[in-house]
Amino acid sequence: MEKEKESTLDAVEELRGSLHAEKRERASYIRSSESRLAGLENNVHLLQEERRLGKREFEEELDKAVNAQIEIFILQKFIQDLEEKNLTVYIECQRHVEASKFSDKLIKELESENLELQVEEEFLVEEIEKLRLGIYQVFRALQIETDTHEDKLSEKKRRRDRVSKTILEQEYEVMVDSCAMLQTDKHDLLEMQGQLRLEVTAKEQKEEILEAELETFQGKLGSLQAAYLGLQEEQSRCLKRGDLA
Repeated sequence: MEKEKESTLDAVEELRGSLHAEKRERASYIRSSESRLAGLENNVHLLQEERRLGKREFEEELDKAVNAQIEIFILQKFIQDLEEKNLTVYIECQRHVEASKFSDKLIKELESENLELQVEEEFLVEEIEKLRLGIYQVFRALQIETDTHEDKLSEKKRRRDRVSKTILEQEYEVMVDSCAMLQTDKHDLLEMQGQLRLEVTAKEQKEEILEAELETFQGKLGSLQAAYLGLQEEQSRCLKRGDLA
């Protein structure tokens, strides 16, 4: 009886030990499972965070690409406007160059015409002096003849002398009028020449300003084209990073 009791106690102790061992194993398994679950949850959280960050980075890259596209469009429009203005300035500059050449040609023609007028004026002055001298000599001869041979002169001779005198006076007046007209023409030509020189000077100054503007526009155009290429490269990089994300 005593032995059965001891045997029963041993069995109970053994069972109790087995239960404790099983309980420890179960607790260890639970802790291990909880640890694995916590690790999995942490991994899931990390993956979610990476996905969120990746999505945000992708959205940022996409925004950069969209902004770059907008800036490229604006730059394209600005470059187009600048090229059109550049062409307009170039055409205007060429027009001023042609006008300047025409003005130079006209000034040379006026100078040549002015020289011809000076020669003609000098010739007329000489002719007037000759006529003046001839009229003076005729007057002198008529005066002498009137004083010394007044009674002997026939009416026909006096009429002829008066006609000669009238003709000489008319020729003299014509010469004087021609000389005055030449003086007026010369004055008008000189004024026209001076005005043309002023216009040429103004056009040359305008041409210099236009050439300076043209150089400035060309510099701006080069800078804008470089910026345009830079934006295109940046946009390509943004799109590639977006595809990789």
